[in-house]
Amino acid sequence: MYLLETSRLDETRVAIKLTPDWLEARWRAVDVLTVNRKLDEAEKLLPSGEDQGANSWAGFLMRGMCEAANLNWDKAIDQFRRCTLAQPDFAPAHFLLGSALAKVGQYKASRDEFRLYLQGQTRPDLAATAREALAFINERLNDGL
Repeated sequence: MYLLETSRLDETRVAIKLTPDWLEARWRAVDVLTVNRKLDEAEKLLPSGEDQGANSWAGFLMRGMCEAANLNWDKAIDQFRRCTLAQPDFAPAHFLLGSALAKVGQYKASRDEFRLYLQGQTRPDLAATAREALAFINERLNDGL
């Protein structure tokens, strides 16, 4: 698990080789790969069959991350929404959905998702980002945009 708690590409690749069927390892690797713009490599890790978790919360999360990295916001929103429905207590999915909704100007829905994120288990850096996003969104909504 240690190898997956890093954002370094080489360690992420080793972790996937050691645990290729572990769904959590795959979604963490997709996260690192998309952040590092290794989109082709990330898409190869997407689950394709039911036995690989294609219709699981993790499968929805991974597809959403790839869609967001490709700036396909509507598809990303759809996948993140499916993830939050399948696993409502998984706070990072609410953060990602809130971010994607803000990208397309759906500020009220985005605000709701960031609030849900902040009610769950958060990381300090993402919690600060969520609070900043909420301040921005509230300002936009108060300005009538």
